[in-house]
Amino acid sequence: MKQSPSGRADFEDISVGMRAIDFALRDIRGRTQVLSELNRGRVVFLQFASMSCPHYVNHLGEVGAVMLAHRTDDVMFVTVYTEEAHPEYLADGERPKTWKDRRDLAARSTYGYDYEEVGRRKHARGTKAPAFTNRITLVDEPPARVGGIYGYNRERACNPGFVLSREGAVVAKARLVTGAFLRKALAEALSAR
Repeated sequence: MKQSPSGRADFEDISVGMRAIDFALRDIRGRTQVLSELNRGRVVFLQFASMSCPHYVNHLGEVGAVMLAHRTDDVMFVTVYTEEAHPEYLADGERPKTWKDRRDLAARSTYGYDYEEVGRRKHARGTKAPAFTNRITLVDEPPARVGGIYGYNRERACNPGFVLSREGAVVAKARLVTGAFLRKALAEALSAR
């Protein structure tokens, strides 16, 4: 995979069939989680998201419904909260400055939101998505350290997602995750033995 000197990859360079790049990040409780351990013997859906990404928040409901349908399957859902795609959508007090601020926004990323115009900025409102044991939210290190190696780019791939096989290979990818993508990719990955 090609990477720039800053360690960032282009989304197009992440190819189906390649081995997933391992990483360690802290979850919203502060515990370190390692992708290869989360992937051990399970299919993984890995997505990169932020609270100010309209695509992410507008599709979270349908993606959450697919996740809920697979909450007892051999699947691990890993959301990596990365840098804010559109920080101007957040109130000044919501813009993260510390790891705790980032963790607090990451914890909110388990909510399904709709954006509504409120003056100059868009306001995210919504209801909490269901939580279950095979879903985890990790907090990326600025500036999108892990997101960058997976091709996260605020302009070109703001909500990339990858389905990983039980062996840790990329079996499907999407620049922008939708429920339809996830439903089809999980069905294919779970049927492969």
